[in-house]
Amino acid sequence: MQAVVLEGYGEVDVLTIQEIPLPEPGPTEVRVKVAATALNRADLLQRRGLYPGPEAEYEIPGIEFSGIIESSGEAANRYPIGTKVMGIVSGGGYAEYLVADERQIIPIPEGIAVVEAASIPEVWITAFDALMDKGNLKTGHKCLIHAGGSGVGTAGIQIAKELGAQVAVTASASKLETCKQLGADLAVDYHAQDFVDEVKKWLESTGKIGVDMILDVVGGDYLERNFRCIASQGTIVQVGAMGGGKANINL
Repeated sequence: MQAVVLEGYGEVDVLTIQEIPLPEPGPTEVRVKVAATALNRADLLQRRGLYPGPEAEYEIPGIEFSGIIESSGEAANRYPIGTKVMGIVSGGGYAEYLVADERQIIPIPEGIAVVEAASIPEVWITAFDALMDKGNLKTGHKCLIHAGGSGVGTAGIQIAKELGAQVAVTASASKLETCKQLGADLAVDYHAQDFVDEVKKWLESTGKIGVDMILDVVGGDYLERNFRCIASQGTIVQVGAMGGGKANINL
């Protein structure tokens, strides 16, 4: 099969198309004929050597995919051969075929094209887990989502609004309108505005002094400012550190 293989780390010239052996599924794995994959920040970081992939003979990027189950291991029995699926892996999506544990895949819902489904798992599952499972977001809550124009951010806005929560986001100026169209109640240009001040003004009319939940993929100095926005007993879910992994906090 053909696959995109990393030959070292650096710019795009380290990505090479190679003919490599077809992967064989283990006992609880399935082999998927890949229909599509998606480009994520993790792929860009992996290409630069900053996001290690799984140990393997060939280092193949691609952490989400869609396709059709082509074969399965003897103990893999959740989904029959021929099922259209999507899923998340630690690498291998940039290939004609990949193997994944059957627990890492789910059937593609009716009404969603197979190719489009490849863009769902990474950002939507991340956003859902952060907001619903970790953040315990409820109907009527107010939440703040940083990087609202990112993949996780745009998914998070839609999930929160579908739940019946109110949403404030931070984003660059060029992405504010998109965030509003997706349902954001407040969109803050983080280059030109202080999100702490803007969120507090937004909350004034409600009598609340903080948001119930914050989804942050930025980190860095945002953490200290998040504390100034969060309500008592509120929840901050940190799922990334695009702004840095260190922060100073005045306890």
